[in-house]
Amino acid sequence: MNKNDAPRIYHNIGIIYFVKEDHQNAQVFLSRLFTEFPKSGLNSSGLYHLGLSFKKLKNQEMMKQTFNLLKEKFPKSRFTKKAKKHL
Repeated sequence: MNKNDAPRIYHNIGIIYFVKEDHQNAQVFLSRLFTEFPKSGLNSSGLYHLGLSFKKLKNQEMMKQTFNLLKEKFPKSRFTKKAKKHL
């Protein structure tokens, strides 16, 4: 595995867990994507789906924090626009 592949792998595994509605495991991989690769272009999608995972697990406070972080780091992202509907 190439080191440059790691962000995409974390993102894709997180999204797979999200789609399977395994939100706790989705949170693990999507959180690691952001903390280990903060400059990755995949983080706008990752933070959006991380926030939705918090919402699905009824953790409104973490959902808000995640969406606010998304808004701060990626103000022009299409995922930021989608997240604003949940705030």
